[in-house]
Amino acid sequence: MDQIRAFFQENNQDIISKSLFEVVQPEGVLEEGFLIRGLTERIQHLDDFPNAFFPTLFQKNIHKKYELRIFYLKGKCYSAAMFTQGNEKTVVDFRNYDDEKPTRIVPFQLPGELEEKLILLMDELELNNGSIDMIKGLDGEYYFLEINPVGQYGFISGPCNYNLNKVIAEELIHIYDGKISDKRQSSHSLHLSPQ
Repeated sequence: MDQIRAFFQENNQDIISKSLFEVVQPEGVLEEGFLIRGLTERIQHLDDFPNAFFPTLFQKNIHKKYELRIFYLKGKCYSAAMFTQGNEKTVVDFRNYDDEKPTRIVPFQLPGELEEKLILLMDELELNNGSIDMIKGLDGEYYFLEINPVGQYGFISGPCNYNLNKVIAEELIHIYDGKISDKRQSSHSLHLSPQ
């Protein structure tokens, strides 16, 4: 607990935590792949924090201008800005969705240099698709959060008019070109979830 107190003080008594108690490995995902289902929580008072807890990630709370979700598919980025900061429910974690006050999601053009770096990262990780989460901070900086290799895209496809189901279908047709049973093509498979 002393390390958490020190980290809390170093970061102006404003940190977030993400418990690892809901780590799952989805069926069909590589051995090193996993998902964390727990919601991110803001910690402003350590007195409320328990002395014993599951393994947890802690980081400085980045005050955001907006969130970015980038769906990446074979060298192309489909980006969306999500204005989550104006709602107490979604200000820390978008997944704490507010059905009564839906989050505004709009198409977004990444700066060219940032998009190039993301494409290089996906190439280096040998991922042909995935969803990248980032934050544009109030300080003007872009902060990388994570890559979800399962590649959820549905909630940005519709609002941004990307029609990603069609884009993905066309890519799969191109990859397989009638050779669905050809096992040599298996390295090109896509793991997608249109949620």
